[in-house]
Amino acid sequence: MSEETSNTAHSKPSLFAFITSPVQQFERMKHRPAIWGPGLIVLILFAAAASLSGLLPETLKVTADAVGVSTEQARTISLISTGGMSLFIFPITVLISAGITYLIVKIAGGTAAFKHLITFTIFILFITTIGQIVNYGVALAAGTDPNVTSLNGLIGLDGKLGGALSAFEIFTIWSVILTGIGLPIVTSISRRAGWIIAGILFLLTLLMGIFSGAVY
Repeated sequence: MSEETSNTAHSKPSLFAFITSPVQQFERMKHRPAIWGPGLIVLILFAAAASLSGLLPETLKVTADAVGVSTEQARTISLISTGGMSLFIFPITVLISAGITYLIVKIAGGTAAFKHLITFTIFILFITTIGQIVNYGVALAAGTDPNVTSLNGLIGLDGKLGGALSAFEIFTIWSVILTGIGLPIVTSISRRAGWIIAGILFLLTLLMGIFSGAVY
């Protein structure tokens, strides 16, 4: 093992370096999973994204009508409630997502421990959470719908088709690609299995988009 490879194996994965050198970070988390530091950073970003979603006009209207308050009062209530709830939703999301991935990986013959999948999930959530911040931030600043980075952001359809097109979103596709690349590295499953799992996860995202479009 070369000195460079040894240093990579014994260094903790970097959350922000994950954007530019994901393969190296996958290799690092295989040998040295990191949960608390990256988890705290993503939790803060997750809460920020939730708070931004609480400031969207449609969210404020629902809150104001439900509670019977003014828009300004609804803004305060929405900020506190969405930000506070995210502190509970985030760890639950991480544990459930990591648990599902862990079971699938074990079925595929992977050897990673649960803590590796928690780290993996946190890093993938980092990408999708950045996407939420971008979408909600642009929506609030420009007065657009909060799906500016999706295919439906360009077309603007409603219903099932609109929900399906919303799944074709830059940060979602980015996370799917990272999942397909990273799972074989972190869990020692085959590349084919990694891409199959990534495809299944994207299919679930697509089905949820169709369902939400049908409901709303």
